[in-house]
Amino acid sequence: MSNKIGQITGKISTSSFKFLVSGEVRKWDYVQVQHREAGPVLAQVNEIERQDSNATADCSIIGYRTERGFLRRPRTPLEPIADVFIAEDELISKTLGLTKGGMYLGLLEGKSSIKSFLDPEKLLTKHLAILAKSGAGKSYAVGVLLEELADKGFPVIVIDSHGEYSSIKYKNNHKDDGKYFELYGVTPKGYSEKVKEFSINTQINPDTTQLKLPIPNTAFEIVESLPLKLSNAQKGLLYSALNELKDQKAKFDFDDIVNFVNLTETNAKWGLISAIEALQKTDLFSLQPTEVNELIKPGQLTIINLKGASPDLQEVTLSALALKLFEFRRQEIWFRSLCC
Repeated sequence: MSNKIGQITGKISTSSFKFLVSGEVRKWDYVQVQHREAGPVLAQVNEIERQDSNATADCSIIGYRTERGFLRRPRTPLEPIADVFIAEDELISKTLGLTKGGMYLGLLEGKSSIKSFLDPEKLLTKHLAILAKSGAGKSYAVGVLLEELADKGFPVIVIDSHGEYSSIKYKNNHKDDGKYFELYGVTPKGYSEKVKEFSINTQINPDTTQLKLPIPNTAFEIVESLPLKLSNAQKGLLYSALNELKDQKAKFDFDDIVNFVNLTETNAKWGLISAIEALQKTDLFSLQPTEVNELIKPGQLTIINLKGASPDLQEVTLSALALKLFEFRRQEIWFRSLCC
């Protein structure tokens, strides 16, 4: 057992407790207390208060792992005057789920002896958000995740609105960062062989491949791709036009839709024609679109670089791309493309 640093005092709940400090402890340190049913329980110091010569630490209970590996909090409070110890490294890693052999993110804050690994399967089957104030390192953390996913062979698509992830292709040669490489036990590495970068403006982003999306062939896809809302009359006109065109052609483009709509005798056509022509002018859609298996490959980091595109064009791009990827995933075409 680690060194004793205090003893529980005052009010105790199943989620928090306080202890009188008798050893060296700092804010955010991990501590452990023996529970009569659950065994060693992990907690973290949230705050330390001092009055005269006495110091009291306020802790939140993180919990313990069950035999099946679930993280749980005790259902009954800890014992009064129970001893509090600095948490052992093995208990911290096990309770926090820092699985060895997973995705290496760095060192646990305040514990240079504990490397932080995350299970990629658990991470990718849940929603994940990285939230922090400006300058806190969100983009850097995402970059580390992307590198680890590429090393593990996962296919990844990055929607890069500011063109900040292109640098992942190149090795970090900054001399000032050498001390951090040694601290974290890593070596500089570039990912140019794993990165495939697309953009909708190759003049601003010359080292990228032009992204082309398939021309929407259903009214729903067109409506979802437009940066503006259509009236019910315009939607009805669009549905009628597409139904007629599908009976006449296997493939049709925006010009075909505009020409057909233009023949109708209704004032609703002008707003619809304007919207479709605006979609056409993005130069994003084509009868020879970028294939899905170019975007999604095992071990490939696909970057959709939207740098230089207007907010409206970015919205159109993401809406159309997400819709198409979802459709492929729904039809399991996506899985077959990965195997080819």
